[in-house]
Amino acid sequence: MTSFPTHSCAVQPVLPFITLPNTNESLFLPRRSRKIPPEAWQIFPTKTPTQWHGFAKDKGYEIVRRVRDKNHIVLECNTCGGLTAHKVYTLRSAQPECAACHYDRIIETAKAAGLIFLGYHPTNRHRGFYRAPCGHDLIRQFEFIERCAKGEAIPRCETCHAAKEQGEAEARGWNLIGPDPQNDPNYRLYRHDCGHEQRVARVNMQTGRFCCEQCGEGWSSAPSYIYAMRFVFPDKTQVVKLGFSRDPQSRLHHQLKRSTEAGS
Repeated sequence: MTSFPTHSCAVQPVLPFITLPNTNESLFLPRRSRKIPPEAWQIFPTKTPTQWHGFAKDKGYEIVRRVRDKNHIVLECNTCGGLTAHKVYTLRSAQPECAACHYDRIIETAKAAGLIFLGYHPTNRHRGFYRAPCGHDLIRQFEFIERCAKGEAIPRCETCHAAKEQGEAEARGWNLIGPDPQNDPNYRLYRHDCGHEQRVARVNMQTGRFCCEQCGEGWSSAPSYIYAMRFVFPDKTQVVKLGFSRDPQSRLHHQLKRSTEAGS
């Protein structure tokens, strides 16, 4: 089966926390600190100035300890109880963000979108790793996942979608090679059973309304059939349509455009 357009997660997700040495406590790290090796976050055995505790309390935290060096502290969030490492300067001059609360929000948003959050992208702060219900891993923007959680978009698995497109091609005697060489998103490059390679609109591959430019095999030269289709409506009215078509299945599913109210 073709690998187009499957999604390859060449990079690995980054978790927002480490385990503090000798404590087994999860320490959440701000985005810019996640590249620091875990062994660097050792407890820094120095007293904490009393004034700093007042800063932390006013901003919804408790200072647990100092860590790494004289410039970093561990803050315990009064809302979730999570531990986050921050610079002393951030505590004194700004409102520190609880990385644990932020992580919990991302997990809940992913769950609402039908996904499992796996971790952050190591180089793109706008993207994260997710596992789809099919079991494949996706990389998506956080903003897109928020839209999915609201029902405004649907997260599509490229691997499963590629398998679906390949199945559509095989049903017509073709093989999906890859994206359109002319970069038209509505087209794909296919190879026919006769060996000919050709650009075909995906919608035409679905309906079968195209011909192989080399051997001429296609919908316009293929034999046609007489068909009879029965439709049953919600009010139990039954209608039978008699017709003539090369591909009755395509006629039924793509040309007649049945209303969703039709029963069968």
